[in-house]
Formats: sequence, C-alpha cells, structure tokens
Amino acid sequence: MRFKIRIIFFLVFVFFNNLISGVDNISGVNLDYDKDSDRIFFYSNGGQPDEVLYYDYVILGAGSAGSVVASKLADDPNNTVLLVEEGVWDTIFPNIWDTNTNWNLNTNPAIIQTYPNSSNKSMDYMVGKVIGGTNSINSMIVMGGSHENYEDWSNTTENPLLNWENSKSALEDIMVRFDFYRLPQKREFFMEIKDALKTIGYSFNPYPLRNGVHRGSFSDRMYMMKYDYVTNTTKRQTSFGQYVRKDKQLGKKNLDIMTGEKAIKHHFVKGKKNTIRVKGVLLSNIGVKRTRYINIAREIVLSMGAIKTSQWLQLNGIGNRDHLESIGIKSVIDSPGVGVGLKDEILIPYKGRPLSDQYKNNVDLPKRVSYYDGFQVNGPTIGKNFTHSTSSDYILNLDINKNGFICDIQSSSGLGTNDKGFVKIISNDHTKAPEISINIDDSQEKLDIFLDALKECRSLEQYFVDIGILSHTIYGPSIPVDVGNESTTDLIDYIKKEFQFLNYPCCSVKSGAKNNPFAPLDGKFKVKGVSNLRVVDASSLPKPTSGPPNVPIIALATQVSQMILNEND
Repeated sequence: MRFKIRIIFFLVFVFFNNLISGVDNISGVNLDYDKDSDRIFFYSNGGQPDEVLYYDYVILGAGSAGSVVASKLADDPNNTVLLVEEGVWDTIFPNIWDTNTNWNLNTNPAIIQTYPNSSNKSMDYMVGKVIGGTNSINSMIVMGGSHENYEDWSNTTENPLLNWENSKSALEDIMVRFDFYRLPQKREFFMEIKDALKTIGYSFNPYPLRNGVHRGSFSDRMYMMKYDYVTNTTKRQTSFGQYVRKDKQLGKKNLDIMTGEKAIKHHFVKGKKNTIRVKGVLLSNIGVKRTRYINIAREIVLSMGAIKTSQWLQLNGIGNRDHLESIGIKSVIDSPGVGVGLKDEILIPYKGRPLSDQYKNNVDLPKRVSYYDGFQVNGPTIGKNFTHSTSSDYILNLDINKNGFICDIQSSSGLGTNDKGFVKIISNDHTKAPEISINIDDSQEKLDIFLDALKECRSLEQYFVDIGILSHTIYGPSIPVDVGNESTTDLIDYIKKEFQFLNYPCCSVKSGAKNNPFAPLDGKFKVKGVSNLRVVDASSLPKPTSGPPNVPIIALATQVSQMILNEND
C-alpha cells in the first residue's frame, strides 16, 4: 500500500514539475510538448480562442515581401498558406498620410542624432497599414539594386543563392509580373538633360534592372504602374496585386487571406536540437473582437517591415535579454542584434533658378506622374574617385519643371546614416509604439560625398543657364549666389540645415553569418535558435540597397521562398 502511495505521489510530483517547468513566462509561453501546452498558452493570453485553424505556412504582413512569399509557397498545391494583414484592403490611390492606411510611426527628435550644431529633427515613418503594405502608398519608383548589393548580401550571409548571378532570375520574374511604365522619351528638355549629364561624364543606362550597374550612369524614370493608352491614366501596381490577387483570380484555393487581424502572441514550444519552434500564433480581429489560434505545421514568416518586425520579435521575447527582462518580458532567445542597426537614407532638396523668359511662357511641360519626371543620376561618375563598385554613393533626382531647376540629392547604399539607429520597445504593452532612433553619419568622409553631389547639381544648373534654358538674372531659392561664388562653408551649412530622412528604413533584424552574434538571422533568414521562424522584409536586409529598396526586397522574397520550399520538400 505504501509503495502504491509513493508511486502516486511521484507521478503527481512529475506532473506538476513538468507543468511548471514547461512555462517560460513571456506571457505564458509553453516550451514543452505536452497535452497541456495549448491550455496553458490560452489561459495566459485571454482564454480559449473563438476559432482554431490549421495551416502549413503563415505569413504575417501582406506587403512587398509577404505577398510574394505567400504566393510562391502556395504554388505547391499541397501547401496550405495563410497571409495575415492587420491593415485594411487596398485602394487604387490611397492617401499616404491617411491613418487608415498608415501606421504614422513617429521618431522622437530627442533621440535622433543629427549633424553637430544642427537642430534635432523628427519624422513620421510612412508604414503601410494596408493590403500591399508600404508598396501601396510609396512613390512606385523602380530600381533593382546594384550588382554589388547582391554580391554583398551573398558574402555577408555566406549564402551563394543571393549573389547577382542567382538573383537575376528573380529580377526577371518581377519584370514579367509588373507592367513597368516608362515616361515618354519625347518630352520637353529630355534631350538637353541627357546631353548635360553626358558632358560631365555620365552614361545613359536604359536597363539598370538587368545589368545591375548604377554608379556613373543615369536612367529615366520607371514606375510600378500600368498605363492605359485609351483613357490616358495610370494605375498603381503592388506585389499583392501582381502575385496574390492574380493567384486568387486564377483559382488558387490553398491560399487564404485575412485582413484586420492583429497578431497577439507566438506560441513557442521545444523543438529539435536544443531549439524552439513556433507551434502557433494567436490573432485578434480588430473589428469584431474575435480571436483565432493558427496552428503552424511548417513555418511562420514575418514580413511586417523594419519597424514592426523588430517590435514584434521583442514583444515575443526575442531580443536583448537584459532590456526585455527590465520591462517585464521573459527572454526566449537572447538576440542582442534585434532592433539594432536601423538605417535610412537622407534627402537634401535643391531648387535652382527659374526658367528663362524664352521658355517660361512658351513651353508646355509634361504632366507629373509621381516624384519627378526627369532622371535618376547615380553618382559619382566613374572617373571620380575610381572604384570597381557598381553601387551609387548618391542619387541626383534631376528635372526641369515649370518652376525651374530641381536637383534633389539622396544618399544611397546607406551612406547617409550610421549603424547606431535602433527600434526598441519601451513596454510589454503591444499597443505602445517603440522608440525609434535614426543617426546621421556626420563623418567628414560622408559629408564630402554630399558636398560633391551638391557641387555637381550647381554645375548642371550653370550648364542650363549657359544654354539659355534657365534665367541668368534670377537666383534659385536654395543657394542664391552665382556658381563659384559660394563658399564650402555655405554649402555644408545648407546640407546640415536642409537634409531630411527618406523613409527607406532597413536592416534592423539583419541576416548574417552563422557565427555573427549581432545578426539575429542566419543566411537563410531564419531566426537563430528558432527552427521554423523566418524574417523576410526590409528589416532582414544585411546591408542597404543602392536606390529605393522595394524591388530588391521583392527579389529577395522570391529567393527566400525557394529556400523554404527546398527545405520542406
């Protein structure tokens, strides 16, 4: 009898010991495979969900990357795929600052490092809260990244699948999917601008998406839009529209879409080889207050962007252990690189002289489509500070419009900001916005790059004065002195005063080599220590791109999707 009592006591002890040790209280996260796993998770996160669903793959975020990943994974009819978006359904022309389609994440001017002796600046990050993500509200400019970008990504991650040669097929796929629209070649000042750029050493590159060459070249504008020649109108195109929506139109039944669904918590359990895995994810519908628990048979992919993905990982216990535990979040994976290294590009607007009297009232300038209708000039020229790099240091957005000369300068390849930016949650409350910091790179080396770019703008402006297109008697508003009469100090002061951030945040959850402790992701974009959690979006970029990142991110999503399919074949 006493032996039986001991056995019963022992079994009770083992049961409760397992029950207690199986809970890592990030918010009731169960790290054991046992029959009570779901019950404990639900109890710790608001109770039994209204609905339990099962999918092979779940993608959080229906933006540029997430839409592509969902579509590619669903190409295999044996896979069940769920694409989840917290935002609303897209519209043809959403308002960029509409709170229904934009997260309106604000950076705190107190923690933005600007140039010394310059005033602090803040900005509202334009992050798409809509099907299609930021791709639904951006300026639609097409640049595919440089040959060097892809080689750098491949070397940094130790993954040859990301190199230029292997990425060209992904870029070709994008060109098939989208109706890229180029502005008409025969328009006012087009030839004059081309001649001016050739005069100072630039070559015209009509196919940068195919050859990956940026530095020392210029191209006319190309946009992610379809032009209707009958109605003379254009329509925005997004990766959601060109991949997922077309999939549904073709009757792809293994791909489901949920909108208005807020992800609440990952459900972690013990995996193989001392790792953990995501067993499921809890969702809450914003409108009807209905909860869903999604069981994940294979993988979950985060594609929420450079800000929201960093925030989500930290809220789920993946980040700097000391910081997370200081705000009441139990660490699941100590990953100090999560949220660290946030970068952006900067823009220095420049408005020059107005049109001369000869052209002011006698030229019918073309209708603007978006951004500028001139050229993107990838500086510097090959002969200046010669390098074998194909990436640009800066981009001149060059145009002559009804108001005169425009030459807005933007940094490229991340040269405008340093690696000290961050996204850091300040509370375990998921409704509170994170702290966001962007740090300007105030080194003399980087300042000299923008100084050269500004001088190049001024030189081009003078060219158009000399050939009679621009006024020789009226100055432009930006720097109202003759070219050559301005001091270097004047130009530097102008740069420091006028710069603004471009809204290309990236690199806050970097992928990198397996042994790099500050790269939260491995070379196949898996979160280190979690067997079935990947990140594919701007946050996961190992390094910034040469030019806008949208197309390179779509190409990256194409490549990573193939990695996922190969691993789970």
